[in-house]
Order: sequence, then structure tokens, then C-alpha cells
Amino acid sequence: MFNYKNSTNIGEFLDSLKIILKLVENEKDAVIKAGAVPYIVKLFDDIHLEPVAIFMISDLSFTDNKQSIQILIESGCILPLIKRMNSNNLRIRNTSAMTLVNIRLKSDETFHNYIDAKLLPCLLEILKSSAVPQQIHALSVIYDLTRHQQLDAIPIFAKLPNSSYPDICSLGGLTIVKHATVKYPLNKAIIQAGALPHLINFLNSSDQILCNISLKILTNICSGSIDLVQAVIDAKAIPALINLLNSTNLETCCRATMVLHNITNETKNQAQTVITAGATPHLIRQIYLPDEDIRYASLWALKNITHYCTVQQCHEILEADIISAVLPFLTASENFEIEALIIFYNLTFIFPNIFIPGIFEPLIKKLDSKDSRICSFALLTLANMVYGNYESLQVFIQADGINAVIKLLESEDIEISTTTLKILYKIASGTSEDRQVVLESDAILELTKLLKSPDPDIHDLTSNILNILETNSSNDTEFVPNLNGTCVEAQISKCTDKNPTDEEMPSTILQQSDTTKNLKETDL
Repeated sequence: MFNYKNSTNIGEFLDSLKIILKLVENEKDAVIKAGAVPYIVKLFDDIHLEPVAIFMISDLSFTDNKQSIQILIESGCILPLIKRMNSNNLRIRNTSAMTLVNIRLKSDETFHNYIDAKLLPCLLEILKSSAVPQQIHALSVIYDLTRHQQLDAIPIFAKLPNSSYPDICSLGGLTIVKHATVKYPLNKAIIQAGALPHLINFLNSSDQILCNISLKILTNICSGSIDLVQAVIDAKAIPALINLLNSTNLETCCRATMVLHNITNETKNQAQTVITAGATPHLIRQIYLPDEDIRYASLWALKNITHYCTVQQCHEILEADIISAVLPFLTASENFEIEALIIFYNLTFIFPNIFIPGIFEPLIKKLDSKDSRICSFALLTLANMVYGNYESLQVFIQADGINAVIKLLESEDIEISTTTLKILYKIASGTSEDRQVVLESDAILELTKLLKSPDPDIHDLTSNILNILETNSSNDTEFVPNLNGTCVEAQISKCTDKNPTDEEMPSTILQQSDTTKNLKETDL
């Protein structure tokens, strides 16, 4: 390799340089391993050869060989490149930044902090300037540096979406997206830096890119903290989000639904802000859309809404024909059956006397499910309706529901076996014809086994059912089982003037939190 510092012949030097330039283009790793990089780095000291050095190092940085990248770092090219980030020459500045990004992304993680410590302060200083081209370039570099979670940089990023330049708005928003993860300190820092008003403005923008950037950020900000969700509510985001449910852009529609779901997923009061703002009819309508992600997010949001709604709001939800929209998911889609089941459980909890044609057969079939959640919610929904409406009880019997639930008496899940007993008690407490159906089933044998149960509630309930069947007469006045969250006749009046709370729900229903999670921007 020719050493130009020891050369007195400029012609020889230029000839060597031409050879190296060709090799750099085609034989990157060979040039690096031959020890050329330290000599190339020395070219930075010559104002005339500085551009040559930058472009040669840039070409070499496109190698995919990590060992070669490490040699580049150890040969001292990082500091000269960072220094050129402030060059007045746009091409030199851009090439230097691109080279640094290449080296960082391909280097071992141990080098990242070293490069970032040198590079990021320089980029942040550029962002503080008023030079738009430099700001755009600096943002592009920061965006390419993956999720560098530097809290002290967020206040700078937060101001950029307010720029009058669309490119800066977009890149500033995208940079915030990379910080808006599920990590609370980062999301809180974004809000404290004042980014929310600008993000809400994006929601009302005709620029679809800016709108979707804002939705990505809001999805993650609302993914798990009550105070951050409240900040988004206080920023008046909900009307804009509901308006986006009418968007013809499916991605926008889906992301807006995700944000609304996350808002409804925290507290009853926060869910109420979505309900009272009029989101429910739009979400029900979206269930009919062909996009699976939109249907998924809509069902998750409606699951929360039907859990937190008031009696009057539940009336309005039923009038919006939620039943026709959700019922097909019990029969045609395994992907959404748990969401559909929880929605029907919530509706029949508030209105147990509602009669839903076509629901009994699919619910009874789901009692055989190996998924305990599906079995539990199907059973509890049936219990609500059997206790709330005699017509529902008769349809349940005609659909061979008794033989289906008898199988569940052997369940190791106390909640399932107890709820099954309460359904049998209700039927046995009906007409003589109803009791006869129970007697003609295998119920007596299974009930006799349960008399040995160590659980006092199961034992007492089983004993009462057998006493009714033995005397073949109704015993309603002597014993009314409490469904512990499922509405029985004695509780119907209570169910019509208040919404169920977590405290009123049995342990099985409290497992709903296992299936109700916050959606992240990456979930869909």
C-alpha cells in the first residue's frame, strides 16, 4: 500500500489513489484488511483531499462484514466524520451522517454508546437551528438510529411537529413514534414536552401520513397508564378519533379504533367519555367492514363499552343492533369468539330478560370447548338468559341444553360446576314439565355424586335440587340461589338501575382482564 505522506511524487500518489478508489468500490473488505483505512483517515487533514476521504470511508461502510466495521471504528474515522456533520458543504454533511449511520447499525452493540455519545449531541444542535434543510437531514439520521431512548432529546422532538414545514412535521412525528413505546417514562416525557396539541392537530390534518403518525403515537401512549390516557382525553382527542372512524382509509380507521379501545380499557369514567361522545354506533358499523384488523379492534372496544355502559346506554347499544353485528362471530369465526362471548355476557348481565333468537345453539356447542374461558362465558351467558326470561329457558331446554350442562358437573372448575347447578335449579323450580325433562336426563346420577362435595355451596345447592326433583314440586320460596354476579330473579330489579362493577362479578368474570389488553402500535 502506498504511503502518500512519505511520497515526494504527486503523480505516484494520485495513481495509488485511483487504484484504491476502484478497490474501495469493488473489494471493500480487502481494502480494509490490507490496512488502508488509517491512511485514508489522514486524508481528512488535507482540505483538498477531505471529500475523497469521506466518500472512500462512506463506500467502505457499506460492507456487511462486522469485523471490517470494527476496523473502521478502531482506525479513528468516527471523530473526523462527526466533525464534518457541521460542514457548510451539504454533500459532505449528508455523506458523513449516512456513513455514521451505516457504521452504527452494523457495529457491535458495545460501539453504539460511543458513536451515539459523539453523534447525537451534534444532531440535536442542528435541530435547534432554524436551517430547515439541516433540520430535515438531522432528523433523518436520528430516525435511522433506531430507538435511541434519550429523554433529554424528547423536548426538542416534541416541538418539531408544530413546524410549518411538512417534512419536519412528518420526520419529527416519526421520531416520536420511535420513542412512544410502552415504556411509561418516555410517553410521559412526550406529553410533558407539549407534543399532544400538535398530535391532535395531526388527527384533523388532510395529510394522511401525518394523521397516521399521530395515531401510532397515541396508540402507544394510551397503552397502559390511567394518567396518560387522561391526558389524551383532556387534550380533546376523542371527537377527532371518532371522526376518523368514518375515514375511507382503512389504516387510519383501524388505528383510530385501536386508540379508542385503549382509552376504554382503563377506567369506567374514561370509557364513559368514549361512549358519551357517540363512538358506539360507528364501532358497531365497522364490524361489517371486510378488514379483519378493523373488526378485531372494534370488537375489543365494544367489549369494554358493554362492560362499562349504563342501563340507558345499553338500551341504545341494543337499538344500534349490536346483536345482529356480533352474533355471526359465535358461529363463523374462531378468531373472535371470545370477544363476541364477552359482549353477549355483558349485555345479558344488564338485561337478563332479553331474548336473543339464534344464540342458544352456538352457546351450547361452546360448552364443549377445551378453552375454559370460552366455556365459562358461554355458560354464564346462558345462565343470565335462563334466569331472566322464561322463553329463553324453554328454548334452552328444547336445544338439549340440560344434557350439555350436566357434563360440566364433573368440572374441576368450581365456578363452572356452581353455575351449572344454578341453571339446573332454575329449571327444576319451574313447571312439572320442566322438572320431568331434568328427571329424564342423567342429572340425578351426577347430582348424587356431588352430595359428597367438600364445597358447602355445591353441597347445599345440589341437595336443594334433589329435594325439588324428589317431591316433583316447585320450591321457589324456600331457596333462591345467588348467581354471584349472574342476575337471578331476585336480583333483576337491581340489574335494571345500575351497571355491574368488578366487585359484583364472580372470579371467572374477573379473568376478563386476561383477554382485555391494551393494543400496541405493533399489534395490528
